[in-house]
Amino acid sequence: MLDGTFNQEKIEGQDYIFSTGSSRKAGKPQTTFLMPDYDEYGISYKNRSALIEKGETAQKNLKTVSQYSHLLIVDGLISGTWKLTNDKSPVVEVAPFSSVPATKRKAIDRAIKKYRAFVAH
Repeated sequence: MLDGTFNQEKIEGQDYIFSTGSSRKAGKPQTTFLMPDYDEYGISYKNRSALIEKGETAQKNLKTVSQYSHLLIVDGLISGTWKLTNDKSPVVEVAPFSSVPATKRKAIDRAIKKYRAFVAH
């Protein structure tokens, strides 16, 4: 029933439907960020397997957190959790599900800096 502006693709046996190019922004997309609780990216799907970092440790750790947790997104995948430890001067603590290479740690640090700038305003 969808019109021609939607495409359907099967990836690893799962059907995905998406709009062709309507949500693309110019420039490089942000793929590492601190996601707030209740965000559609994390809770709007019944099957979130495409959003979860691959690997046994990540799968096991994800089962221990609530779907309403603050999730750490690294390269577009749920890769851990985060929390604020001080409301007056925000201190962000991240808890990755697995070890984080230095390049990804830099991206996480940039996401934390961006979040702190946002809450400072």
